[in-house]
Amino acid sequence: MVNHSKSVQVLAYICGVILIPVYIFGPFALFYATYKSMGNPEMLVTVFIAVLSLALTYFGFKSLYLIIRFLKTLKVSFEFNAKGIVLNSSDCSNHYSWSDLESSKDYPSCQLFCLIDNKGNHLFSIWEYATNYLEFREVALEKIGI
Repeated sequence: MVNHSKSVQVLAYICGVILIPVYIFGPFALFYATYKSMGNPEMLVTVFIAVLSLALTYFGFKSLYLIIRFLKTLKVSFEFNAKGIVLNSSDCSNHYSWSDLESSKDYPSCQLFCLIDNKGNHLFSIWEYATNYLEFREVALEKIGI
């Protein structure tokens, strides 16, 4: 079974409390810095800050999207075998074959692996610190190539 232990859940919520405001308000601070640098006679400085602001905003919003999606599925667990996975939430269990999960994505920069079905529905986000993560990743690599 792959799940996030209580200590990992607490750590994830702490990270969320710290990072979500940074990802939301950080871009505003960067764009304010760009606005303030427009009075600088060196246009190169302004262009550099603007490009840096855009790159960090993209990374911030992408990370914000991933962390919110991860926190929503933090208490879900699943079991896997050669045929597929069984996703267990508090009220139901759903079976997915490996071929149903070919749209799944790995986000190494965020240490997340997202299980996504062929319809594009996000099923579960797995943090690298989850129980049995490495065993699952070996099977996922073999079955779906991700």
